[in-house]
Amino acid sequence: MKIKLIYLTLALVFLSCNQAKKKTSTQENVKTSNSNSIRLELLTDALKNPIQMSIPDDNTHRKFLTNRGGQIWILENKTVLPIPFLQLNTAQDSLGLEGPEGIGTINGMAFHPQFSGNHKFYVCYNAAPSIASDPIKLVISEFLVDEDNPNLTNKESEIKDS
Repeated sequence: MKIKLIYLTLALVFLSCNQAKKKTSTQENVKTSNSNSIRLELLTDALKNPIQMSIPDDNTHRKFLTNRGGQIWILENKTVLPIPFLQLNTAQDSLGLEGPEGIGTINGMAFHPQFSGNHKFYVCYNAAPSIASDPIKLVISEFLVDEDNPNLTNKESEIKDS
């Protein structure tokens, strides 16, 4: 009786392994025959805590990368530029970003549909509350690119909606 049970168990294991092998090879065929496949590529490992990547429709081929540290960096020709496009944590007094960890974190950014002409973009970030007992305040701001340097933000152009 025990020997029959062992043979039955081995047969089931063998059959299940063959079924798993068939599924895997079918899935591989589907992946390789699909013309809309997705490819992952490491763009940079130079940033700490990246959150988002945005690419404006302005024919510059720049990639804008946000991070938890309150910066937006530009990736150009696979190189991160040495000066951030926007750095919220250096303007803590004017932006009201003093407080606990998480203040100044950029949650996301978006470019205006006519960015190539009007140079407007939007940033959502955490700001310090006006009253200490309140939770962190979520701010959505409009900014303009610096007129003299398209790789910098005009920080004085900020219009807040909080």
